Amino acid sequence: MKGKTCPVPVIETKKFLEGRRVSEIEVIVDDPTASENVRRFLGSRGYSTTVVQEDDVYRVEGCLEEGFITDQTTAKRSLVFVDGETMGRGDDDLGKVLMRSFLNTLKELEVRPWRIIFQHRGQARHVGFGIHRDPEGHRGSGHRDHFMRHLPRLLPSQG
Repeated sequence: MKGKTCPVPVIETKKFLEGRRVSEIEVIVDDPTASENVRRFLGSRGYSTTVVQEDDVYRVEGCLEEGFITDQTTAKRSLVFVDGETMGRGDDDLGKVLMRSFLNTLKELEVRPWRIIFQHRGQARHVGFGIHRDPEGHRGSGHRDHFMRHLPRLLPSQG
């Protein structure tokens, strides 16, 4: 996965492993942050990992630990709190890219957040179960707030 920045290497690794029982895996990236994130992801899936760096290439090797079973039934509800348009401080353009990547990553989670709270310019809005309301109680997806346009893709619809 050379040339791909986070969260893409983790998402692609996750997609590769879905529905498969892979005893050994090797992921090649060219970014130290991506190698660490892939290493941590594999560790969360029961793999013992080793990272080998050769020049600007990182090889993340994983070996599935015998007897490791993931139990998704004990997953807890999670809440995401977003307090601005950007992630981090300093370069606003980079911060917007990071925020967009973060929001896109939410839809890749096995268990999506129970609630997402956006606080922007002193107003808080909460989102859950595919419905969002502004402080005045309006419903729908027609808000002008640019965060809200991402939500229909991120949250499951109410059935």
